[in-house]
Amino acid sequence: MAGAAAARPTDVSATAGSSPYTGATSGTWTAGTPQLTTSDVLSSDGQAIVVGASCSFTFSGTNGQTNVNGSSTVTLEPGGRALTAAGVCPLVDGDSARDSFGNTVFVASNASLVTD
Repeated sequence: MAGAAAARPTDVSATAGSSPYTGATSGTWTAGTPQLTTSDVLSSDGQAIVVGASCSFTFSGTNGQTNVNGSSTVTLEPGGRALTAAGVCPLVDGDSARDSFGNTVFVASNASLVTD
């Protein structure tokens, strides 16, 4: 089985969902800046390796003439892997987490540090 490239800060992104917040019939989600937890033990290509990420999303919409606002936080945690950094597994290429509204935090990495 081929390994997966470990996540660096520049490899973690968030995309806003398209399903309206509870109680809304229309509106828009906005993604905040992903908040990252990095390892001070491992690095790849001059960047720290990411071991966790979360992002807050805000919703602004309506239901008829009533304004509907909401928020959601998506947290991405690594799965169990053979490689750990101070006991914590890194996020790797292809890792993702999504809420019921479609808000997503994901990793797309081509780092030189690879784990299984």
